[in-house]
Amino acid sequence: MCVILSVEHYEWVATNNFADGGLPGTLPEYSHKSLELPGGVSSSGRPYPDVMSYGQREYGKRVGIFRVMDILDKYEIKATVAIDASTASNYPFLIKQFQQRGYEIMAHGIAVNQMISSKMTQDEERNHIRLSI
Repeated sequence: MCVILSVEHYEWVATNNFADGGLPGTLPEYSHKSLELPGGVSSSGRPYPDVMSYGQREYGKRVGIFRVMDILDKYEIKATVAIDASTASNYPFLIKQFQQRGYEIMAHGIAVNQMISSKMTQDEERNHIRLSI
């Protein structure tokens, strides 16, 4: 999920900052997979499912996006939100928040780790785009 500001002119003043130095984002690496997978060890060496990593990946959808929306609300800025289909279907409350604020929603693929590739046929690419909307 990423946020693109739609403004005619916006000047960033050096004294303006976000708590973490930038816009919070999220890369839901496993957003299209069930969390109910068999146990084991993750690539981090922690037990699987790696609850700590899942929690870090969820930050943007649980906390970060609301901090960004608060700032956009404060300055009455409408945003264009690029969101993948998996995140949109798993977090419908975010879609409602975007709609209530009058944000434009832009399709951004099926899931962050399922991207269009040059190895796809035209039919596979069309299907990917269809599922993204």
